[in-house]
Amino acid sequence: MQNGIRRFWILVNNEIATDLRKPFFLSAALLQLLTTGMLCYLGNPNIQVKTWNSLFWISIIFSTFQVISRGFTGISRNRWIYLNQLASPFMIVISKITYHGLLMAVFGILNLLIFSLFLGYPVHHGLIYMAALLPSIVTGK
Repeated sequence: MQNGIRRFWILVNNEIATDLRKPFFLSAALLQLLTTGMLCYLGNPNIQVKTWNSLFWISIIFSTFQVISRGFTGISRNRWIYLNQLASPFMIVISKITYHGLLMAVFGILNLLIFSLFLGYPVHHGLIYMAALLPSIVTGK
């Protein structure tokens, strides 16, 4: 059991190292968040709460597709063979899901900060909104 947990964290650290070696994927997603926030502001700086919420979630969905699709499709055959020597395919997929879930939580908070900067923060119950935001981003529900 302890060996499996150790391999899991090795795989998660491997994902982090891979993203740090090629930071342009994360930079592109961050640029997309900044651009979306700025374009929403330039389009209509005084938007209603429902529109703000809709644009916020659309922005999260597109950045999620951009970041996570690279994590699952950008593996070469040689890298896949190497990862299979470290752990089982199930463990590899679970580590990728965990890492990208945490990454999306960070991007969700950054998106909230960007939208708050450009469009204000129209949410009345911020703590409840954050409590609902993080699990929904991480689990995708």
